Amino acid sequence: RHGGRVVVGMLDLDDFKPVNDTWGHAAGDDLLRELGGRLQAVLRETDVAARLGGDEFTVLQAGIVRAQDVNVLASRLLGSLRQPFEIYGRKIRIGASFGAAFAPNDGTSFETLLRKADTALYRAKGMGRGTWCFYDTKMDADCLAREQLSLDLRAAMERGEFLLHYMPLVALKDDRIAGFEALLRWQHPQRGMISPEEFIPIAEETGLIVALGSWVLIEACVEAAGWPEGVRVAVNISAIQLRSPELLRTVTEALERSGLPASRLELEITE
Repeated sequence: RHGGRVVVGMLDLDDFKPVNDTWGHAAGDDLLRELGGRLQAVLRETDVAARLGGDEFTVLQAGIVRAQDVNVLASRLLGSLRQPFEIYGRKIRIGASFGAAFAPNDGTSFETLLRKADTALYRAKGMGRGTWCFYDTKMDADCLAREQLSLDLRAAMERGEFLLHYMPLVALKDDRIAGFEALLRWQHPQRGMISPEEFIPIAEETGLIVALGSWVLIEACVEAAGWPEGVRVAVNISAIQLRSPELLRTVTEALERSGLPASRLELEITE
């Protein structure tokens, strides 16, 4: 109507679930209501904010002339949410991430713009949360590549494409090898060796990390059982595995199957 562009933004709260888990859903509802008031306070009268469900909100802003205008909007939105919320006399802090897509450049239908804003939101969360990101066509290619890697990851377990490398841990006091750290590697049939930094986050998101981590534990313990007495093996444990009720059973099974004394196994929680 007024010329210029329209922006569809997706806002997702960080660390909202612990509020419900700790203080109850009534506290979570109160926080959402207060958050809605803060959104309205920083938006113009012509802007629209709506809750899509859960802890996801969308923002519609028309008459955008420059991308810089959306930078200002995102900065104000996230800045308002960084201030603590007072719920039941307690101060609660949460964060948020924001992704945005523009019409007509990124699409002209609401469904298309919402999907692309969601893609930008996903990228913002991957940048460390508490920030914002605008949609870029390269993100679609990245999403497709990530989806393909996820499919390959499932097949890799069945085809036995994973292997362990062992990094020596040297005791400087007496210059001896005190143990080895088991490092997971993926030998992809087309792409060659893939770094754990690329596939471990996908394994965690899809839940495959539990089965993959179990394989690593058993394989490392079996290998270490053949080493000289006293040489330890260190195995990385994902935070996802740590929360899994299967972890204790998996560790027990790995030790029993390999015959490795428990004192020679170290579990390291990754960053």
